[in-house]
Amino acid sequence: RNLLLTHWGERLGQYKFGANLREISAYFSNQDDFDAEAIFRIKNAITRWMPFLEPDSFSSNVDHNQNEHVGKVRIAITYNVPILNITNKSLEVTLCVF
Repeated sequence: RNLLLTHWGERLGQYKFGANLREISAYFSNQDDFDAEAIFRIKNAITRWMPFLEPDSFSSNVDHNQNEHVGKVRIAITYNVPILNITNKSLEVTLCVF
């Protein structure tokens, strides 16, 4: 969760820690572009900081319930940790889009 929600520069002494997703959440032109870039950034962050994780699936959903210009991007990831025999764990994070 921390890896996905952390923006570059927020972790003292480890500038590149995080997936840097907030940067793209406000500027995506369509869902496919956002998904492709988010998957790329998440995989790079996992490879660098948590190589013991194996991402399995990814999905995102944009919610504009209260306002068409402000929304929430929900990102769900399913992953495995083979060295600990952990399979099909899931994690969902929510980013606010302004």
